[in-house]
Amino acid sequence: MSQTLLTVSIGVPQGSCLCPLLFLVYINDLPKVIENCTVTMYAADTGLYYRGASLDQLNETMNKDLEKFDHWLKGNKLS
Repeated sequence: MSQTLLTVSIGVPQGSCLCPLLFLVYINDLPKVIENCTVTMYAADTGLYYRGASLDQLNETMNKDLEKFDHWLKGNKLS
């Protein structure tokens, strides 16, 4: 069985011993993008926690952050 080497132009190569470290470096700036909530990150899981005075306020705040998150994802070629 022959192996073919491929170039990784975006993201993190899978299966390497550096993969967890590279992944963390890759997504480390995510909490700076999302401003209106508490962001928790553990391994490959990310949680966003919001609170507000009303559902309308929460809806507006979350939508603003989701637009920023979408822009971040596209900028990092993750969408």
